[in-house]
Amino acid sequence: MAFILLFFIVSQNPERDSILAPSFYLKTLDGDDFFLSDYFEEDSSGVLILDFFTTWCKPCLKEIKELRKMLEDSTYREKVDVILINVGEPPMRVARWALKNEIDLSILIDKFEKVRKSYGVKAIPSVFVIKNLKIKLKITGYHKDSIERIKNVISITGKKE
Repeated sequence: MAFILLFFIVSQNPERDSILAPSFYLKTLDGDDFFLSDYFEEDSSGVLILDFFTTWCKPCLKEIKELRKMLEDSTYREKVDVILINVGEPPMRVARWALKNEIDLSILIDKFEKVRKSYGVKAIPSVFVIKNLKIKLKITGYHKDSIERIKNVISITGKKE
């Protein structure tokens, strides 16, 4: 039994299981440029959460609100950024949705779904926790324990290296 538990703990090691995050460039909802590589050049100690979503996805909105709530805690606000990536929708629709739902997080527009494909996203919401350009955690779909899983990975990887 101890062997099985040890195997589970080792297999969940985010440092060992990390893979390189595909680099990308997208426009923000405001029309600014966002390069993933630039983000990590400016803040190499930070943790970035990418959350792929659509405006019609109710579980996506629920998860986004939970991520916003997590950022209210200064423990996470100081070392974590959350960036939403809209998949395949017109920017005006996304802007109206963000205003209606009081979303104040950065939103990138993946109109042609190139980034979605490069990250292998097959369902939404899909969340990626990235540190030093390495994916530390991927969560597909909405789960009640998603935020706790994210917090756990941040506590392990969020320290300056």
